[in-house]
Amino acid sequence: MALGTTFAAPAQAVPVAPGFDLEAAGVVWDDVEDNDGFLSIDDGNTSNIGGGGDHFDEALAVRIGGEAYGVPGTLDLVDTTVTGTPQLLDNLDVTVQLQANTVNPIMRQLVEITNNTLDDINTVVQWINNTGNDSNQRNIGTSSGDLAEGLDDRWIVTADSSDLAQSNTETNAWILYGPGSPSVTTSNVVMFENESAFGFAGSEGLTADFNLTVGAGETNYLMWFVGMAPTGNDGLSLAAQFDDTETDFFNSLTSDLSQEQLDRIVNWDVASTPPESVPEPASLLGLLTVGALGAGSAFKCKRGQKA
Repeated sequence: MALGTTFAAPAQAVPVAPGFDLEAAGVVWDDVEDNDGFLSIDDGNTSNIGGGGDHFDEALAVRIGGEAYGVPGTLDLVDTTVTGTPQLLDNLDVTVQLQANTVNPIMRQLVEITNNTLDDINTVVQWINNTGNDSNQRNIGTSSGDLAEGLDDRWIVTADSSDLAQSNTETNAWILYGPGSPSVTTSNVVMFENESAFGFAGSEGLTADFNLTVGAGETNYLMWFVGMAPTGNDGLSLAAQFDDTETDFFNSLTSDLSQEQLDRIVNWDVASTPPESVPEPASLLGLLTVGALGAGSAFKCKRGQKA
């Protein structure tokens, strides 16, 4: 499969310089930028839905075999989808795409990794994030049911406070891999990052490693999600929606991908059967009533640095 099969820029793609905001579902993904050689976002803001304005201190960075995925030129922008430039990292052709959901405060990150050599390549892919929680960061929930991060955790929710009803706690739901039997899961996960250019008041965050073997001539994908929420309860409810891939909720996050592409996402095991029509849970609908998510949500791209 040739490089860029998923990410081939459509005719309506607009080339933009890094340094712009994505506004969708009533939240702001602040400053899609080139930060010290990384494609990343600077911050996240949920103040319009009752949350806070400091969800990240640089996040959504990727390393392949220790090499950073950056922004050597412009980015392609279509609606709320940003696609980076193909880059050769660890002898693999890599493209990263960010997509801000227009209904829920969720960012999807899809990494396309193609091996155009004649030999299999083993590499380590790192997902690197710093939160705005700083020294107050704590785990308030995991998919395994405890508060300690581990390799058995498909998702981890972090916040400023253990009070799950408290607002303005910069709650983030980190979705690392899917249910079922994906061929690749985390090989290491820690609640900090070690990048010198990240973090303004601490190294607290999340770094997840994935050991990956890409066969000669093959293309694999890794797919992650991060959701921002006003309260801990909202964040836990959002994360739990990723426990099932056969729902309208999950389909709404991946409907632009073909089944062939979904089958090549190695950290998810996505069934080929059509999703069941399952109503959104009351906890998630509760977020909609805040007035920022749902049918009335709009997208706005703002060029320039964050104020």
